Amino acid sequence: MTAVIKCVIAKMNPVLMDIAIKHYIENGSKTPLFTFKSLYSDDEPYPLDELLIVLSERIETLAREFKAMPSDSLLLQLSPLRKKFNSLYKISVK
Repeated sequence: MTAVIKCVIAKMNPVLMDIAIKHYIENGSKTPLFTFKSLYSDDEPYPLDELLIVLSERIETLAREFKAMPSDSLLLQLSPLRKKFNSLYKISVK
């Protein structure tokens, strides 16, 4: 069964993702739920598990682009995102 993510387009926004990543990494395992203003709610939740799903999709997309046409720019994006994903994953399994 696949989870349905509400406001997926907003949650795929790199700026919003970066804010959510920072929120979860700074707060560690005691992390309160990250929320943002969406078209549907002033307190749209962005749970850590959804962030991990969307972040992994972002990493996979960049990895495919890098494989098709390697560039320093893509590599500079991929490396930190993979580190952030690993940090978030460790928080999620605690």
